[in-house]
Amino acid sequence: MRVRAAFVERSTGELVLGPPKSKAGRRTVGIPQAIVPALREHLATYVQDEPGALLFPRGQGRPIAA
Repeated sequence: MRVRAAFVERSTGELVLGPPKSKAGRRTVGIPQAIVPALREHLATYVQDEPGALLFPRGQGRPIAA
């Protein structure tokens, strides 16, 4: 999985998508082969089929706030 962007919460509570804060934030994260079937099922069930869709969205494809 590649991390290419991150959400930042502004003081107003608004979430803004942009580049990670540092070079280290832009990275590739390994996924154990054992969870690939569950991840595929999750993608098919919860992730919109469009470019830029979030992997772990809240309702209506919105980001999860921390």
